[in-house]
Amino acid sequence: MRTLTLSGQRRITALFAAVTGLGIACVTSASAGAQVSPPSKGEVDRALAKGPANAGGPFDIVVTGSKSGSVSGRDASFCVATMGDMKILALSLVETKWAISISGMGERPAVGLHTLTSTITKGLTADLTDKTTGPKPVDWVHSQLKSGTLTITRSDESKLIGSYDIVTTPTKGGELKAKGKFEANPTKC
Repeated sequence: MRTLTLSGQRRITALFAAVTGLGIACVTSASAGAQVSPPSKGEVDRALAKGPANAGGPFDIVVTGSKSGSVSGRDASFCVATMGDMKILALSLVETKWAISISGMGERPAVGLHTLTSTITKGLTADLTDKTTGPKPVDWVHSQLKSGTLTITRSDESKLIGSYDIVTTPTKGGELKAKGKFEANPTKC
């Protein structure tokens, strides 16, 4: 693993921001095949606005805290993007009201318990998106990860199965907890 300078960290942070929504933007293999580079923020927001595409596997999201909600869907997908000698995992669970993105530098996570972190250079991280706050992506509230775990029970090229339990801080204040299970199918990055 190479040592990163501050400018390298900025480059990786920008790359991560683009790739965080990569799995969300690539909800079907047909549209993913046309994807040459990481999607722009606008592309990611448009993909999130469409809601589930039924391209992935089943999942559920249960949110409690300063706001509550419960959804399930069929749009859990994952991919590993290769950019030079870097690999970035994107796992997304997308529903019309809530979305979760779990990302990290490296390959698919192995079977076992993984502690989530708020820094991509230190491990897997997560973002909770509250889409109930308005019809447009500009209205949605994103939450920063405070703590969490990801438990993987199957990890291979055809499936990523597990559960998650996260605590987040929305950009508008408060605290949200989200937990659930997923059976993510692969998609192209």
